[in-house]
Amino acid sequence: MRTILQRSAHALIIGVLAFSFIGGCRKNGTTDIEPLPGEFPQVYGMEIDEGDWTAPAVVSAEDAAIYRTIYFDFDKSNIKPEFHDTLEAIAADLDAHRRRYVRAVGHCDERGTNEYNFALGERRAESVKAYLATLGVDLDHVRTLSKGEEEPADDSGTPAAYAKNRRVEFFIVDK
Repeated sequence: MRTILQRSAHALIIGVLAFSFIGGCRKNGTTDIEPLPGEFPQVYGMEIDEGDWTAPAVVSAEDAAIYRTIYFDFDKSNIKPEFHDTLEAIAADLDAHRRRYVRAVGHCDERGTNEYNFALGERRAESVKAYLATLGVDLDHVRTLSKGEEEPADDSGTPAAYAKNRRVEFFIVDK
């Protein structure tokens, strides 16, 4: 078992390397990694800073093709059958890359209270995590987070925008 000092040193080294490698993009005073251009703009990397999760995100076009956004019906958190193949591909990728971790981030449209939407976003992320568990994914490699209605994919307030905002996005980390 590694000590806290060893983990902190490891995280610091990775952070320095990541900063020098990706150039330290800045936005509002925080480090952000821009969305991938092209076909999968909803899949992108971010830095995860939560204990052992302090590591730079790694996203390639191949990863973006696997870690596609999952969409939900209004006020629902159940996985629709059309996304089973996507989750199976994610499970297979996590099995093939044992040092890979994923964060499932739940989102909602703007209807409902902030509290309700944060809870719904969490249920959506937990639903994805539970489905991945049925596929044999080690749950130590999956974390969840809810953003509620705070980060819409489309803020135009139309029915099509609502559908885009009811989602779970994936952020991946290779340790």
